[in-house]
Amino acid sequence: MAQTPEEWLEVQADRALARQRAQADTAKLLATFAAGVAGALVATALQVGAPEGLDWASAWLLLMTFVGVLAVIAVDRVAEADHDKVLSLRVVRGWSQEDLLAELRVAELKAVYSNDEVVRAVRGALALQLLLALATGVVAAASLLT
Repeated sequence: MAQTPEEWLEVQADRALARQRAQADTAKLLATFAAGVAGALVATALQVGAPEGLDWASAWLLLMTFVGVLAVIAVDRVAEADHDKVLSLRVVRGWSQEDLLAELRVAELKAVYSNDEVVRAVRGALALQLLLALATGVVAAASLLT
């Protein structure tokens, strides 16, 4: 049995929503891991001798890296279709089953389209956080070498 265009569109929307959620979750995991590696380098640098200029700089950069992780987590606002709202509107507007199904599909597509911007924002925050983590690691490594 062949799929109707509406069924195909539903499947595509489900896949897109799953992909968007996976991208946001992966970004949070990567940001946390990068901050952890940078933190390990800073901790090692702080344990070697008395703290000096590069040690303090790496510690402050680590703080900014941590703020970057919080930014990646805060920006992640991937939306899902509000089925309860659509079902409530059905009662008020007296939709038929076909109308209800059409409105549920529209709600699903709106969620997927609005999430494109969210995923872009998460990627941007992740890029900034990874640059901060890299800078933190470089400064901590330089501190270890001097």
